[in-house]
Amino acid sequence: SSDRHTWIYIDFDTREVVTPADPDNSTEWDLAFKRYDIKLNGGVSGTGGVQVAGFEGYYDSFETSTQASPHGWVTDEADSDGDGTPEYALGAWYDYDHTTHELSPADMLYFVQTVEGDYFRLRFTSYYNGAGTSGFVSFESSAIDSY
Repeated sequence: SSDRHTWIYIDFDTREVVTPADPDNSTEWDLAFKRYDIKLNGGVSGTGGVQVAGFEGYYDSFETSTQASPHGWVTDEADSDGDGTPEYALGAWYDYDHTTHELSPADMLYFVQTVEGDYFRLRFTSYYNGAGTSGFVSFESSAIDSY
């Protein structure tokens, strides 16, 4: 969503947007999106136990990555750099071009373990909609086997 104040909550298993009454204590959602911020239902962002493992340089390995990683799992952590924002586990999903002020997907492949304990591979494809408007994160994902 391009809204600067509203989180959009996604349930990976159903591929649907959900509206949890109490997002901090809900098992209805896995990832939430607010412009370029993406939070997990785990760690400081929720009680669902969601975690990710990110691998730099493996963006193009999306199709061949059919099994979740046995290592590298993290979740959202408390603000540690003083900017008032939690340290989101998916915080490195994009690259920022200081010349054009545009965001593009980083060379990252992610594995996600959902609230239900299922595993998905994930890579981000854009931050812009078809009209070029910012704040519309798109991604591709599919279920994979556990390690």
